[in-house]
Amino acid sequence: MSNNKHTESFLIQGDPIHKEAPDIQSKREAALIRARLEGVMASYGQFTPINQQLAEWMADWAFYRQLLNKSASCSTNDWDVQFLRRMLKGKVKDFVRYCKKYPGEQTNLALSGIMSVYDYTWPHSSATGYIFGFLWGWLQLELEKPGEQKPDTEEEQREFLIKNAAENGKIIDRFTYDGFGGVKAIHKEKENG
Repeated sequence: MSNNKHTESFLIQGDPIHKEAPDIQSKREAALIRARLEGVMASYGQFTPINQQLAEWMADWAFYRQLLNKSASCSTNDWDVQFLRRMLKGKVKDFVRYCKKYPGEQTNLALSGIMSVYDYTWPHSSATGYIFGFLWGWLQLELEKPGEQKPDTEEEQREFLIKNAAENGKIIDRFTYDGFGGVKAIHKEKENG
């Protein structure tokens, strides 16, 4: 990871390191970080104790995203989305506490990466809300971001859709599931008669 004053100014000011498109050197450095962290995912899987090693990996993760000016991704296949989820799901609060207890360049950088995800705006539409929840929202929920709450379960959504259809004189033919927790009702067409 690069150790320069520009990184330190990011931590203080909250500005991205590079506002313009990444240059060749940034892309090369990002590729090295990606290769290293994909190796970490392959080796460690879900088991990652909260310690300085995890802080270093998360700092690299944050720096990678800064190098490439990454924002909220929309793909579950993005390695950085998978990395964050594997390394921190279920233990974000404990990791944040660790970073605050042991401040330093790497823990501060790791914390800044987490806080950038915390600051994403969660679209609560039926089309994207559940996908965002799967990709990034879980982190916001674990950190108890004010105003955010866990989306309705599939069962709660089906109950609501059934009630709504009955109130509006519609008949549900079937339900569709988006794979991230979202449910939609497909209504039967009225017969002309």
